[in-house]
Amino acid sequence: MPLVLIAIGLAFIAFVLWLSAMGKCKALSTRVASLLVENSAMADDKRQVAEQQRKNQSVFDKRREEVTELRKEVGALKKKNFMLQEEAKKSRSSFEAKIEEREKLLTGRPAFESAAVVEKPRVVAPVAAPVQVVVSAPVDTELLRRVEAMTKDNAELSAKVNELASVVREGTGEVRRMKKRADDYRRADVVNKSKLDVLTDKLGTMGRRYYDAVSELAHLKGEVAPAKPELGIEASRVSEGPAFAEASEFAEASEGEPSHAHS
Repeated sequence: MPLVLIAIGLAFIAFVLWLSAMGKCKALSTRVASLLVENSAMADDKRQVAEQQRKNQSVFDKRREEVTELRKEVGALKKKNFMLQEEAKKSRSSFEAKIEEREKLLTGRPAFESAAVVEKPRVVAPVAAPVQVVVSAPVDTELLRRVEAMTKDNAELSAKVNELASVVREGTGEVRRMKKRADDYRRADVVNKSKLDVLTDKLGTMGRRYYDAVSELAHLKGEVAPAKPELGIEASRVSEGPAFAEASEFAEASEGEPSHAHS
């Protein structure tokens, strides 16, 4: 019989241990499943971040290429502008030289009549003018284009300035209205403060009347009169007790009683 009980006890202990092990296994399985879900979510997030990084890198590379192209275009424009300026300087100096040569030919004194006759071909002046026109034609076109662009930008900026000016005017009007409202509040506050001072004085008077009434009542009862409170605001504080209304009524009713009591 004892062996049977021992066997039953061991079997029960084994069953309990088995249940505990099964519970732990179930908890571990649940934990492993949650970890797998979290790992999958983190893997998805990692893939999304990597994809976003690739997209950002492609956009960055594209923008860098655009910036490089713009820099090249700016360099080419600067070079072209420099060449045009140099060409304009050369054309201007050539034109000035031809003008000076023409002036010398016109003002010079010929030694022979043949030289005077030869001096007749004054085609030098008309020849110099087309050179200046031909050279400056593309520059003038570019300048006109720039002037038109600057005029357009100026119009847009003027519109923005007008819009900002209207906003500033509205803000100034609102500030003016708020200042007027603040002045009205300040005046109302001054009036309310004056009213409060008047009420404080009235309250102090009522406190003194309350003290007089309580003193008279104590005198009639043969008791010691209470200490006299301070005047002003402290008197108003003393008069804020729960028996203030009753004492006030008593003071008002007993204004003529002291002489009658003494008589």
